[in-house]
Amino acid sequence: MRKRWRIVAGVNLKHTMTTTTRTPFNANRFICKQGYLSYLPEGPQGGLLFVARFKYGAARDVAGFKKFLCANFTVEEYFSRNNAGEAPAEILKSKGYVSTTVRRVLRKYGYPETLEGKQAYINAVIERSLPTVAAV
Repeated sequence: MRKRWRIVAGVNLKHTMTTTTRTPFNANRFICKQGYLSYLPEGPQGGLLFVARFKYGAARDVAGFKKFLCANFTVEEYFSRNNAGEAPAEILKSKGYVSTTVRRVLRKYGYPETLEGKQAYINAVIERSLPTVAAV
């Protein structure tokens, strides 16, 4: 397993999840500071583990991200995929996560608040922006 070093709040953090237990996330052990969401695992793992970064004012999505993460993933499952190089948003999307901001837009335009609804909305926007060819 490849080891990763992350720098969060000026501290080097090595996160390697080598156990085979199924530890659920504890919502009270998340730390969000300056757009970086970290997790303080229980037990001897030590140190903060980098979870995700929220940039460009996406801090309003942190609560929904944490809630979905706690409900659908275990600590080992999430960090094994993260250590393998998969992006945090892609990990959550694999189980149907849609951000708070995107859900708000989908609700406004009458689309279902799912990944399928998001794709339908994108397709509709693309269709509206393409020029139509008049039938001869």
